[in-house]
Amino acid sequence: MRVDLADLLKTGVSTLVFYLWSIAMMDLTFKQWRIQQKKKVYFTWTGVGIGAIIIAVLSKILTKAVGNATAAISVDDTLLTVAVILLISLTRMITVLVVAAAAVIVAVICYSNEKATKIFFAILLGLGTIIIDTYISRITEMIWTRQDEELYAMTPIGLPVYILIRIVWALIFYWLYRKFVSEYIKEVLNTPDGGMNSFVKVPVLSCITLGLMLSIMVSFDLSYDSFAILNKSYWTIAIGVLIILYIMMYVSIFKAITLSTQSMKTKAELDVASKIQASVLPRTFPAFPEREEFDIYATMEPAKEVGGDFYDFFLLDDEHLAVVIADVSGKGVPAALFMMSARTMIKNQSLPYWKT
Repeated sequence: MRVDLADLLKTGVSTLVFYLWSIAMMDLTFKQWRIQQKKKVYFTWTGVGIGAIIIAVLSKILTKAVGNATAAISVDDTLLTVAVILLISLTRMITVLVVAAAAVIVAVICYSNEKATKIFFAILLGLGTIIIDTYISRITEMIWTRQDEELYAMTPIGLPVYILIRIVWALIFYWLYRKFVSEYIKEVLNTPDGGMNSFVKVPVLSCITLGLMLSIMVSFDLSYDSFAILNKSYWTIAIGVLIILYIMMYVSIFKAITLSTQSMKTKAELDVASKIQASVLPRTFPAFPEREEFDIYATMEPAKEVGGDFYDFFLLDDEHLAVVIADVSGKGVPAALFMMSARTMIKNQSLPYWKT
């Protein structure tokens, strides 16, 4: 098996560039939640990065080895053909998804905020690396690549240009994120505990699906490296449409997260208001343990978190007990506010009037 050293270097450098890009984006977003043990953070960043590069290079070698081995086998069975294509696609998918997996590991270990939030954002970064590395950078390479009619293949670009393209695009997207998007993302991801649990599954599945789809398309010669112009056009259009759909999906997810966060905050505020409202009503029973000639008990359950129903009772003198039961028109916070002020006014006005 002949291994192209330049191809392995491209894989390793590309993995390094986008791993560093993911770390920079993650630390910009989650810096306030970074754990205090700096040595652990730096060790994790370094160790996971080295591991990601090694895995990416080994998966590239494995893909090449599987391809060479299967090329020498005469495959007539349809199921066996499908199995071979899937095997090659899975080994290639490891290279595509290794940065996303590394970002998830770093996020879980190095930051202390909610686990679902960390995974959600790490997967989002993984999707970003896939799009920038395998689509935007590849399209940019068209400026330097040429078709070799004799070899019936595309002439690969040099390693310096390959690295430069990815570094430039990584810096551009980092600047755009920092300038225009980071504050919004921080606000959206700052959800109450458990708020992200229902949103993390879709990004994980979409990232895996995109990686597998890209790998299968390459197996069918539908890629940027394809010599056939039609195949290259199919790849460009299909992945471009898919990226647009992913962007629309994430816009919808972010809107749903925002609405969910607002709903959870509103519910928390209403719970506090409900407790405050309940605290101003008599709740200690028996209310007058020293009076044996009568007993009194009351409770209230509002239709919503807070409401306008209320009750009160108090002694006007040693022989008279005042009982107040009222219902303010309407429900919710306005009725509750009016109820509290009305209760205070009734009690304050009743005692002086009775004594006169």
